Amino acid sequence: MKITALHRIVKYIKPDIYLKKHIAIKITYLTCEVKEGKYSTYNDIYNLDKSLEMALYGVDQPLGMR
Repeated sequence: MKITALHRIVKYIKPDIYLKKHIAIKITYLTCEVKEGKYSTYNDIYNLDKSLEMALYGVDQPLGMR
């Protein structure tokens, strides 16, 4: 039986989970990492790097645009 793209998507849909007690969830979005001594970068698909850079350095433009 051939698996279509729709079947692959449906396969990964998870049901809603309801908890009796609230828990904190931390989501980390990274566009670079060092894994096993190798530095890797990834595309900033949410375009958050520039705003993070400006917040960290207290500037109104990304440092690369100065």
